[in-house]
Amino acid sequence: MSTYLEKTIINLVKNFNTETLQEFFYLKANDKWEENLDYLPQFENDFFTEILKAGNLKLEDNYYVGVYTIQVEKELTERSSKKRQFDLGKRILEDNSVDAGFFVFYDTNNNFRFSFIYSTYHVTKRKYSPYKRYTYYVNPELTNKTFRFALRDADFSSLATIIEAFSIEKVTKEFFEAYKYVLKEVIIKSLSQYDISYVKKHSFAQQLLSRILFVYFLQRKGWFKWQNYVQDKTYIKNLWSKYKDWKTKTNAGDVFYSQWLSSLFFGAFNKKIHFIHKDLPEDIRESFSLMPFLNGGLFSHSELDEFGFEIPDYVFEWFFEPDDKDKRKGFLEIFNFTIDESSPIDVEVAVDPEMLGKVYESLIAEEERGGSGIFYTPRVEIDFMCRLSLVNYLTQTEI
Repeated sequence: MSTYLEKTIINLVKNFNTETLQEFFYLKANDKWEENLDYLPQFENDFFTEILKAGNLKLEDNYYVGVYTIQVEKELTERSSKKRQFDLGKRILEDNSVDAGFFVFYDTNNNFRFSFIYSTYHVTKRKYSPYKRYTYYVNPELTNKTFRFALRDADFSSLATIIEAFSIEKVTKEFFEAYKYVLKEVIIKSLSQYDISYVKKHSFAQQLLSRILFVYFLQRKGWFKWQNYVQDKTYIKNLWSKYKDWKTKTNAGDVFYSQWLSSLFFGAFNKKIHFIHKDLPEDIRESFSLMPFLNGGLFSHSELDEFGFEIPDYVFEWFFEPDDKDKRKGFLEIFNFTIDESSPIDVEVAVDPEMLGKVYESLIAEEERGGSGIFYTPRVEIDFMCRLSLVNYLTQTEI
């Protein structure tokens, strides 16, 4: 990817405007991009203004994809007005007889939601065609690497290649590859000096990843705070940065896991102050004292913790320090996390709580899974079973 295209994508994320979006499609889609700027006042309402068609893509398979920008009247958050945005996008596509569209809903604070909406099949009356949406929430204060990589790697040749580029399936596969690599090749191998079975090391590594994954979801809710109750939705990465600064100043050894994370897990989250290490900086101890009580067992001492494993700091570089040349390194800071679970027709392209179940089933030892009867049922299958049950009930019930 050219340096100029990279800068354009970064500018788009940091300071969204329609002109930069047009520039991106011009650079990336080349001769498939047809630029125009049409004002669409007929779709404006109390929630959405400045509705513009920025251009369209004419694809090799003869599909047309419109590109639209819409300003929202209120601050845009991860959860705000998602259904209204989806409904407006579908209406614009239907009224303009367009196969699919990119829709960017933005506010005055440079937050925006980037969505790709398309008709899943076509019938004689287009208004009866179901639509599907893949969507990204972008906040300039976050890394947004999932979104940036999607733009960087996108292929705008056909509708199929666009769906592949912006779908959740690609993100899910890449996340699992990174997760499994870090578990097996980084964490477990860092424990090579311990004369303990591979199965126990594997279970410990999975427990550590599960705990940190859970923290990533919780921090998206704004539950973690620094001094003076300042919320931080990137808390764990900033905790790592504070630790590295402290380590440099004090010439301390590798104690991020043994002192800092252990104090967070077993002391702060359990409201057991005596488990918070006495050598932590005062601002960290104060922050830990503000943590919510998490009563669920995940952050309680387990038999795996009794092995006394020491985790070297380089392991956490694979958690928190991204490398653009390797999507596995720093993977927790590369992939977006969301606390909203998707539906079969409306998919947030991010790691959601549902993925915890997928991770658990994919990595649990086969003999344990068979013996305990633990299997993960994907949301799509649950949705399908519920719909079949409702159809069966309604056909047999008089209403």
